Amino acid sequence: MTLLSTELSDIVGARHVLQRATELLVYESDARPGDRKRPRLAVFPGTRDEAIAVVRALHRARMPFVPRGAGTGLSGGALADDVVLIGLQRLRRIISVDPESRSAVVESGVVNTSLTKAATPFGLHYAPDPSSQAACTIGGNVAENAGGPHCLKYGVTLNHVLAATVILPGGDIVRLERPGDGGAGYDLLGAYVGSEGCFGVTLDVTVRLTPNPEAIRTLLADFTSVDDAARAASAIVAAGILPAALELMD
Repeated sequence: MTLLSTELSDIVGARHVLQRATELLVYESDARPGDRKRPRLAVFPGTRDEAIAVVRALHRARMPFVPRGAGTGLSGGALADDVVLIGLQRLRRIISVDPESRSAVVESGVVNTSLTKAATPFGLHYAPDPSSQAACTIGGNVAENAGGPHCLKYGVTLNHVLAATVILPGGDIVRLERPGDGGAGYDLLGAYVGSEGCFGVTLDVTVRLTPNPEAIRTLLADFTSVDDAARAASAIVAAGILPAALELMD
């Protein structure tokens, strides 16, 4: 491991390779309480080229690894059990925002709400809104196929990802895109979104941006039973009204 950590330090700089147990404590868990797995070491590339070089170095060393975004998930997808953890939160460039095509290209470590802030001047936003959107990253959203309250109307991450540039475990770089309407072939992008980092490491993502609503109205209704509230929610959807969100508070 000393030789490997030295090689990784040469790639990303010694300050971006963590090995001491005290340094790794914060990376032992995600947002789900109870599950703790300590990585053997953690490495944090700061550029696209560094990320590629790190994955290729780990492949040559036959060392398993787990990519990690902000660690706000609840499924354990970011836990590295005695293997190398690749933290991607330094890859935080918003490469482009295109209001005409209503799309944006961002690196894996861009925070969810940062993308919406960049799109706001164009009257657009990034619709998937997990509860951790102020901290979670787009790459992590892709790995977990994250959703949020607005997925009732707008869908989850999968419905808003147009393409992704990915480092495969062996170090090859691939571009995953959706087949066109009626196009032949497998939807490899659809298989990749939600794979929890098992298929590769996300370098950048092309996402769909959504126009901001012209107006927002929030309504609160009080019911005497949970059954009545549930029936009301079903009746709203059955009437052809699709709210941005429906939340039941017991």
